[in-house]
Amino acid sequence: MITDHNKGLFSAGHGRARAAELVKQNLFTSLILTSSFPLIPSLH
Repeated sequence: MITDHNKGLFSAGHGRARAAELVKQNLFTSLILTSSFPLIPSLH
């Protein structure tokens, strides 16, 4: 992962790539949570 210290160095050239990667990570996490949700007891 890119640390906060290096974020400034990469933001100019890799801003779009980083944003796309974050989106993919969020979608992947959401997919895992959604797929495993039926296995989790209801907390309501």
